[in-house]
Amino acid sequence: PPPVGLNSHVILCGLPAYTGALRDFVAPLRCKARYVAAEACPPVLLLQPTTPPPDACRAAAALGDVYYLQGHHEDMADMLRAGIDHASHVVLPRLNDNGSGIARSEDHHTVYEDAATILTCREIESAPELMALPIAEVAYASNMDFLMPHTSSGRNARTHRPTPTSLS
Repeated sequence: PPPVGLNSHVILCGLPAYTGALRDFVAPLRCKARYVAAEACPPVLLLQPTTPPPDACRAAAALGDVYYLQGHHEDMADMLRAGIDHASHVVLPRLNDNGSGIARSEDHHTVYEDAATILTCREIESAPELMALPIAEVAYASNMDFLMPHTSSGRNARTHRPTPTSLS
């Protein structure tokens, strides 16, 4: 479980199915070229419904400040338990319905495959007390438009928050 008072951390909402996924996510956040002092590296909290495999935990634990919390990004109560109100970023990788692995295009209609990710990003952005920046991976580039801030006229609005970034 995460320590009490976890702050300025990165919430990773699920993992792809391969064993090295957690280590591959954490390693760049521990790069000495990016963070000279180890204390400057952001802690990482993995939020997903199932416990990651022991091999994945061992590999990531060696990098330090990696925590796991059982929960789901679609449940704001779980996100609050993960400390979203004190997090710096929320990363939403493309996952299947059980919160792990890559979703297959035949699992969902293309219009709806990214719906949970889009709604989670919108919920984070609409809460003024949450300053965490959502970073989302979507299956279809056409769905990026739903992540862009818009006004009622359909034009991009300037907001106090940066535009969400796609990992795809």
